[in-house]
Amino acid sequence: MIRIGILGMGIRGEMYAQGLAQNRDSILMGISDNNPVILESASNKWGVPGYPDFHDLLIKGKPDAVIISTPDFAHCKPALMAADRKVHMLVEKPLATSQDEAMQIVDAVRSNEVICQIAFENRWNPAFVQLKNVIENGELGEISLVNTKLNDTIWVPTQMISWAGKTTVGWFLLPHVLDLAIWMSGKTPRKVYAVANEKLLPSLGIDTYDTICTVISFEDGMQSIFENSWVLPESSPAVYDFRFSILGTKGAMDVNSQDQMVHKFTDRFTYPGNLFLEIHGKTRGFPFYMLDDFISCLVESKEPIATVEEGYQVTRIVEAVHKSILCGNPVDL
Repeated sequence: MIRIGILGMGIRGEMYAQGLAQNRDSILMGISDNNPVILESASNKWGVPGYPDFHDLLIKGKPDAVIISTPDFAHCKPALMAADRKVHMLVEKPLATSQDEAMQIVDAVRSNEVICQIAFENRWNPAFVQLKNVIENGELGEISLVNTKLNDTIWVPTQMISWAGKTTVGWFLLPHVLDLAIWMSGKTPRKVYAVANEKLLPSLGIDTYDTICTVISFEDGMQSIFENSWVLPESSPAVYDFRFSILGTKGAMDVNSQDQMVHKFTDRFTYPGNLFLEIHGKTRGFPFYMLDDFISCLVESKEPIATVEEGYQVTRIVEAVHKSILCGNPVDL
């Protein structure tokens, strides 16, 4: 039985705790969070020890692996601590919010020979797995253009998370679609150009960008366009709007995951979503497939599907996105 601890008991930490409870090869051995109210509540709910200090979870709890589900900017220190104790880890995206920190994690993971999976969960999303299969079968030909849109409503930076002013929509949303573009195409990014605006959120006292638009040029001329915003009105039918299109020399394919085939009409029009939900007593969906695969990697001592080096690559590119915004020019990768 793999003993796994969780650092960060917010929305994602709770999701992972549920996933561990459903997995036959793992057990939740403890949790850690710097918010004492959240820590006590989660400790009571899951019936495990709660550690205010992550160091104590590692030293006293002696986990086989940990899940790092802290905010974007708070992954490096716990990842290094875990690697130094030779504890395997699943790290939320982005791996880190600077190239230097991401490389420190890569070096620590490899030198200590631990398994580290990055939570690029859409690699387990059935729609994108289908798209990946179509590309690998050669049905679309040579990929020339990737066009993506991943936007959130303003509820996310103003209510869902308390730390929006310490990150950007680039770090929060772009890694999802950037990883998909690289994974789908198998191509290497060469140059990035990005622009941003900051109007609505700063007016609400949240010092961060409203929107970032990015163009990335890949080897052999493939272009990718990324639209990321988190100021959609709360009246939007879903919390997010996620669309992904690929054009090749033989064909094209679109993924629109917003409505998920379900339309709800009450006092307002909404898309309830069905990509992950409780089905006959168990919560199902692609984040849980991802977690199950991570646990399988631990059981079988194999390399994960989303590696620490791939996490580093995404961090390096998103850092270049922010450099391009500030300098107003393209940045070579």
